[in-house]
Amino acid sequence: MLSLETLERWLGRPVFDQLIVQFVRDSRSSRATVADFERIATEVSGQDLTWFFDEAFRSSGVFDYGIAGLASEPDTAGTFATTVVARRYGDARFTGASAAPVGRFESGRGVAVLVLFEDGQQRLDYWDGRAREKTFRYRSPARAVSAIVDPDRTLLLDLQRTNNSKSLVPKTGTRRVDLVGALHDLAGGSPAQLRITWLIWPRRRWRRAVRRLSGRASASPAPAASKPGRCARPARSQARSARSGCACLTASD
Repeated sequence: MLSLETLERWLGRPVFDQLIVQFVRDSRSSRATVADFERIATEVSGQDLTWFFDEAFRSSGVFDYGIAGLASEPDTAGTFATTVVARRYGDARFTGASAAPVGRFESGRGVAVLVLFEDGQQRLDYWDGRAREKTFRYRSPARAVSAIVDPDRTLLLDLQRTNNSKSLVPKTGTRRVDLVGALHDLAGGSPAQLRITWLIWPRRRWRRAVRRLSGRASASPAPAASKPGRCARPARSQARSARSGCACLTASD
């Protein structure tokens, strides 16, 4: 059960094992309830776990935390200003504490946020997960490359793991993206037009376009001389060209 596995990861395996042993021992002579399990968990761990049992066992809300935004830009001081926005998409809250926050001070460290930088540095911060979102700001000598919420996967009840991280596109990947975008514009600017162009254009023309847009244009060898009145392509290529709309020209007298 994901609720128990989440509790195990929160408390740690030794404490959870001790909790289970105590619960089994106390439940031999009576029918155990969730309230009994919560009481024993609180006694063994020394923590007030009301916040967890309220959300996991006495609520219909779902847990869903994620990274909503990540930006890392150079500033005038020669460093990088990084902004990470963590968001609570679900209704349930993984706060890490039962006490209410005081003023602007949070209460609990339920949600962890890990930020990785290009130079290998890491920054781990925590959030009580009560508000809809929380913004983290950093200033570092290197650019941030990714941000992850709940990096240790403590909250197994999280509904959507796909939104738990966000990465910035590496600088080395921009040329490929630009090339794909240029081909897209060359084809007419729409996916449908791109598919049509792919069917109509001969393969040689596509290769030339890719080489030209990638800055690796090279001289193409001169086509083989054809006999007057005959096409240089074989019959199979002529039939394929006719179906795809490619013109196959013959030499004129």
